[in-house]
Amino acid sequence: MLVGLQAGGGAYGVQAVPLVVVETRQEVAEVKGLIDTCREYVTATSLQQAAKGEEGFKAAQEGKLPEVQRLLTDGASPDAENEDGSPALVEAAAKGHLDVVRALVRAGAKLEATDSIGWTALMRAAIHGEHDCAEFLLGAGADVHAADKDGNTALHLAALYDELECAQLLAGAGSDLTKRNNDGQTALEVAREYGETEVVTSLESTPQSAAEELSRLRQHQKQAEQQEEQMRQR
Repeated sequence: MLVGLQAGGGAYGVQAVPLVVVETRQEVAEVKGLIDTCREYVTATSLQQAAKGEEGFKAAQEGKLPEVQRLLTDGASPDAENEDGSPALVEAAAKGHLDVVRALVRAGAKLEATDSIGWTALMRAAIHGEHDCAEFLLGAGADVHAADKDGNTALHLAALYDELECAQLLAGAGSDLTKRNNDGQTALEVAREYGETEVVTSLESTPQSAAEELSRLRQHQKQAEQQEEQMRQR
């Protein structure tokens, strides 16, 4: 009798076993038992990973850096999501948990991952006026031109929510002031419609020096990483 054994792939450290030839009922039973054991292991490992993901998301949302670091070390995904599909990075940025945002990004979290509305971590940081998180994300390579389902960039959203410092940061980092959302509005026009006079004034006077600003942000980010690495080595 020819029996095949496949055990979920290498993602959980289980390798596929090639086809084997068994002749007796005892051998068949032993192979089937091995298959069941492998399946149980893969299922248990999947559940453990899911549990770590839930813990990681909650810790990130609450700004518990030591817990986030422990879970990441234990194999939790930096892209852990809640039941609504919102990534940990997006929620941490919205809450202004800069240390957690740094840890997730350095662990490989996807900068352009979005929540159910289509907002990235940069967009949520802009909406909530979390300037430092937005600055870090830009320095890490977040796309300043990314748009949500309504065509709004982070700059549109900063203008809509009257977040002056974030609007200035995004405009200075090269967000396209001429880009229109699905309603045909630029960020400046959004600010005008909602009476955000300071944002209007700022955007009207923003020079197009994007390359220099992005270079400055990324250089700042690199220096911060080097300083942290030096501190860890002491």
